[in-house]
Amino acid sequence: MSHSKTILAEYGSWWSSIDTHILSSGNCKVISELQCGENSVFWLESQFPTGRRALFQAKKDEDGIIEWTPKDISVRNTVHEYGGGSFIVVDDAPYYITMDGIFRQITADSEPELVVAGDYSHRFADLCYHKGVLYAVHEVHSGNEVENMIVQIVEGAVRPIVTGADFYAFPRISPDGQWLTWMEWDMPNMPWDETTVVISSIKENGDTDELYRISRKGVNYHSPEWSSAGNLYLISDHTNWWNVYEVNLAEHKLGQKLISS
Repeated sequence: MSHSKTILAEYGSWWSSIDTHILSSGNCKVISELQCGENSVFWLESQFPTGRRALFQAKKDEDGIIEWTPKDISVRNTVHEYGGGSFIVVDDAPYYITMDGIFRQITADSEPELVVAGDYSHRFADLCYHKGVLYAVHEVHSGNEVENMIVQIVEGAVRPIVTGADFYAFPRISPDGQWLTWMEWDMPNMPWDETTVVISSIKENGDTDELYRISRKGVNYHSPEWSSAGNLYLISDHTNWWNVYEVNLAEHKLGQKLISS
């Protein structure tokens, strides 16, 4: 039988062992964007109380974790206002995005190298890489106008290669560098509503040559990704459930459903 005494008190006036110190003493509040390197895993941690997003690495068969980003750097972007992918790993070293642009860092204790400068008016997100070439979503603000595009970045030079849609996400280059796919959509749709996945070839001069679109009225196609073998996969809700499908590249259509939700 409990002998505790019932205490009546006004809302907010009662004492609790869960106080502000307990709530604020933790550091990491959110872990996101897990990515695999050669023999390690990278991720972002949103830290309290600053909100800074730091990049960490854990190596296979080694204890401990490594923080890559200097204390004055926060890995984040505001493309489409809510942001997109903020880093990629190439040869076990990251390219990452901050509000100041795109950076490359060779080792955890080396200084970040600026690849492309950015600011509020010139934003980047969703990087992919192939043989010295970066691809990214680029958002340009000019007065009240906003233009989104996919760009190619070579030795710091930014060149638009895909334009015309209101929004872009998930630019992904095939392992052999011959194909580029991406997701796009137009207002008033949101990225989980009616969207399109586009597959294009890459010309020798770096331009894209659109081959076909996977699109249907009221259907969401998103998150295209290439496998190491060159197979293309995406997620679609055309059955009213989000499932993973392989794209039949030869017949320009969705192929076998791989995973059911």
